[in-house]
Amino acid sequence: MIKRVIYCFDKKSEKLIKEIELKDISLTILQEIFGINSNNPMFDCYQITFENRKCFEKHINETLDLSKYNYYVEAYEI
Repeated sequence: MIKRVIYCFDKKSEKLIKEIELKDISLTILQEIFGINSNNPMFDCYQITFENRKCFEKHINETLDLSKYNYYVEAYEI
């Protein structure tokens, strides 16, 4: 099983602040958001930008503060 998460890092200290699980967003939607080919399983790290942050905010019910934090979508097997 693949777990997809958003990792939040403080821009100043570069410390991991939190992990947000992506339960309600499919691989297909992630591929569309990042412009990734549909046969790519997206096991790399993808940075959330000002342009695509709203797509994530509606799925996680949280506001992403890109002025203070860097956010990355990652996947791992559990």
